[in-house]
Amino acid sequence: MYQPWRADAGVVCANWHILICVPDAAGEFAEEPVGMVRIVERLTVKNPPGISVTNVADIALPEAKECMECSGAGECWSEDCTDCDGDGEFSHGWHTYQCKNCEGQGCITSLHGAEASPKVGCPRCDGKGEDFQSVNVGPVLVQRYYLQLLQSLPQCVLHPVDCDSGASYFRFEGGFGWLMGCRP
Repeated sequence: MYQPWRADAGVVCANWHILICVPDAAGEFAEEPVGMVRIVERLTVKNPPGISVTNVADIALPEAKECMECSGAGECWSEDCTDCDGDGEFSHGWHTYQCKNCEGQGCITSLHGAEASPKVGCPRCDGKGEDFQSVNVGPVLVQRYYLQLLQSLPQCVLHPVDCDSGASYFRFEGGFGWLMGCRP
């Protein structure tokens, strides 16, 4: 998530999957990130609330599937890849190739590591501890993980819109936001 910032509509926090806006609490907040300038206003114009409304608490969610990479811990040990010396690529002759061992990341993650190795957010599950699962909500597929988070918000309703349209608007007691659709 980006660090929360102040916008005209209130205090905003977002990643590339979900954006949430709550009333301004007059605290210290960062300036809008360059890539997110006036994002609330742009989303409002591009993705107005749909006609249908779904009470998020009524959506039946499948059980979370534990991430196979981190066994649900959300983090792994990270060590420099020995094949590319942590560069993510290597040269042979006049050509540069992406390292297949680390898939160009420069590091290898594992559940077990040396004490000196740092722990990092699991690259497979983005530190969530669960594998990706999509859930149908009307005409849109959304990530199970984010629906579970929305279910914790008071009186949250989702206005699902077709995935091709972008983000589905949601509102709850105390704020609003948008949730991006996903592919199966």
